[in-house]
Amino acid sequence: MKISELFKIAIEAGIENDPSKEKIDEIIKNKTEKYNNDKYKKYLLNEYEYNPYIDSNLFFNDDNLDIKNIAIGIDVETPELLLVDRMRERGEKIDLVIGHHPEGKSIFGLNKMISIQEELLISYGIGVSNAEKIMSESVDKYEKSLRGLNYNRAVDAAKILNIPFINLHTPADNMVHMFLVNLFEKNKPYKLENIIEILMNEKEYQYAYANNNGPIILNGSENSRAGKIYVDVTGGVEASDKIYEELKNKGVDTLVGMHMSESHLKKAKEFNINVVIAGHMSSDTIGMNLLIDEIEKKEKFEKIYNLSGFVRNKRN
Repeated sequence: MKISELFKIAIEAGIENDPSKEKIDEIIKNKTEKYNNDKYKKYLLNEYEYNPYIDSNLFFNDDNLDIKNIAIGIDVETPELLLVDRMRERGEKIDLVIGHHPEGKSIFGLNKMISIQEELLISYGIGVSNAEKIMSESVDKYEKSLRGLNYNRAVDAAKILNIPFINLHTPADNMVHMFLVNLFEKNKPYKLENIIEILMNEKEYQYAYANNNGPIILNGSENSRAGKIYVDVTGGVEASDKIYEELKNKGVDTLVGMHMSESHLKKAKEFNINVVIAGHMSSDTIGMNLLIDEIEKKEKFEKIYNLSGFVRNKRN
């Protein structure tokens, strides 16, 4: 399998599991038009017209390679790439490194993915104008804060070390989002303790629990009724804390997320929304595992190396 082929399969899986996938054609159309009309188009590289997720990219590609062995990490930065280089020196055959969290130019697409959260809010009955306003504030905030980062360190390291390198962020988050939504729809948890029990049936959450980082209730108790559940694990960055009043007005009782800042937790408590944190690394790992399952339907890898918080778990 070639790297671009692998990447495209992952993007297609992300689209299929996107909670806002009815807008994908519009997103790709707008992206293509912007690219074609860009005054400085000649400086843009790797603009794939089939990819609506600008927080996921091919950084250093060699499509002459036939990919047999890969290394996957939740965070792949220079230390992880140096580790891969050392492993190669010792004889390990690693053809490609896949990171989850954005590096390089993907960082500047992170806040753009918040449009997915906008569509989620609308699907729960929140007015379009309210959802757009709440999310636009978050996009603007992150747009400014991300600009000061030394964004290309890991990408530069990959090029120097001659290690093919890609990242898959929102496609993986979409996978775990739909996975959790379907889990809760199927099992219909009555209390918060039932949500924890459902999560703990998955190996990734079991592994996290064994490392003192399992699913946890941050607001509410085990005996609190779950009611209407809102799953919040995709859409780039943490949105404005104004969402909690809107969600409460639409009958949401419990939010299940990967992680939550203190300001958001304070607002959730203010509006009496239960909060269950499934776990960040564990949820990201489920998303990446589901993506790799989809890719391996096409062709099995000979070996997958676990890096930086990732643990391989096959589901098919």
